[in-house]
Amino acid sequence: QCSLGEVVITMDGGKAWQVITGHDLPRLRKLIIGPNGQCVAAGDWSHVHLSSVFTSRDGGMNWTPQVSPMVGHAIGLAGTVDDYLVLSEQGEVIRFRQDAAPRVILPANQDWTCLAGTDNKRLLLGPRGAIRSDDHGTTWQLVSQTEELPLSVAPGQTASTTLFQDEAWITSDASLTIKRIQPAPAPNQSQIVAESIAHAADASIRSIFRFDADRGWAVGDFGLISATRDGGKSWRTLRGGNRSPAVVAIGANAAALPWSLLASESLQHQRRVAVVVDRESAPVTATEQERVRDATVS
Repeated sequence: QCSLGEVVITMDGGKAWQVITGHDLPRLRKLIIGPNGQCVAAGDWSHVHLSSVFTSRDGGMNWTPQVSPMVGHAIGLAGTVDDYLVLSEQGEVIRFRQDAAPRVILPANQDWTCLAGTDNKRLLLGPRGAIRSDDHGTTWQLVSQTEELPLSVAPGQTASTTLFQDEAWITSDASLTIKRIQPAPAPNQSQIVAESIAHAADASIRSIFRFDADRGWAVGDFGLISATRDGGKSWRTLRGGNRSPAVVAIGANAAALPWSLLASESLQHQRRVAVVVDRESAPVTATEQERVRDATVS
């Protein structure tokens, strides 16, 4: 139940990277970079540091755990390095400010799966609605509580969200689809317009980022880097195209898979591993489990 994170730093725009060791960080999925080497990262809960939020003041060379009322994984991070929100896996939202102690501003709510922010705007989305704030999260306005949105995230997965002006892009782990929520809802608007774009990538998308009205990037498994130049209407794979895993394990459910073998292939032999399971299938019998354990295709 422990994860290990790795920090890599570039000083030349991504041409060369340096691995920073000795920090004992958990897996961190969300990152904010500010001026003068200030950084905020959030992700898995660390039993060593008793936190899932970390800050750096030297460009990521050293990290300090942040005392927080939240216990558990962080699945969302939005804001600036001196005023940001963190979304916990329980759905609670904690606000961190340099001039005040961190505090819970929204209680636990399993509906919230996506958190995005830009400038003073913050947007919380879930499968049954959305709320927004135009003052860094101090006050919130209901957008919709009846509109069904395709924003469900399976247990153990996280969503990546980026907000630009009044449009949000969203993707979840192991997804080939980027959802465009346009426009991001205005106060008293009763409906959210959602559009899904099938991304022609050969690997799962893990994170997305929007730079301006036209440009954005998506990154994912096996070195995937994709880019858009038309505001997310179409995407082009720059790196990681035509890449497939070296090992594919197919099972009726997670319990039926040979996890020790997959861990050995992935960690010891450094092979790319993909797992396919049927979430909706009924529990398999012991005999079926034995048969599925042998169904690993190399």
